[in-house]
Amino acid sequence: TKQTKRKLPKKGIIGFFLILLIPGALIFYQWIQPDVPKSSKTKETVVEVGGGKEATDKQEKEEPYKYHYKKDVDAAKVNAESFARAYTAFNGARPDENQLNAVPYATPEISLKLQNQGQEVRPTVDMYQRQVTKVSSDYEDGADMYFKVKVEGTFFNDKGKKFMDTVTLYNILLRHEESGKWLVSDFSVQQDDER
Repeated sequence: TKQTKRKLPKKGIIGFFLILLIPGALIFYQWIQPDVPKSSKTKETVVEVGGGKEATDKQEKEEPYKYHYKKDVDAAKVNAESFARAYTAFNGARPDENQLNAVPYATPEISLKLQNQGQEVRPTVDMYQRQVTKVSSDYEDGADMYFKVKVEGTFFNDKGKKFMDTVTLYNILLRHEESGKWLVSDFSVQQDDER
């Protein structure tokens, strides 16, 4: 018997080594890489040089709400409080002035109601003028932009002497308008207490 030597083509040998080399290179590359968590739920954050935990904390402080951005909540809060302040203040010489002063903070529908509503509070000798002393509010995190606003004030008699302190609580709903502003789209007086 005569043995024949088979010669492999050079292209076949090179291809065979390439097939072995590519997976080997990938394994070697992964072996030299530092350990990185391989979770699909990992949240990527950009960390500034020297930032570390502070950068993540900063992001959480900037967007603490589930339904709205902090900047929107802050803008809506200003308008809700301004509306409540204007609506609560009262001047017996011009009894509908408080309603007209609240118009810039309200949607066109609410503004029209305020302008056409007529005099809501009638002045008396003892309760002739009310000045607002403090306004605070709480944002209710939800799909609607909703605030509970507390307005503290003082009534003065027609001679300008202090008569009594008051606390008025409002439920205020705001809507984002095309103008870019958050305006009062609905409100109610929850409570009006005398102290």
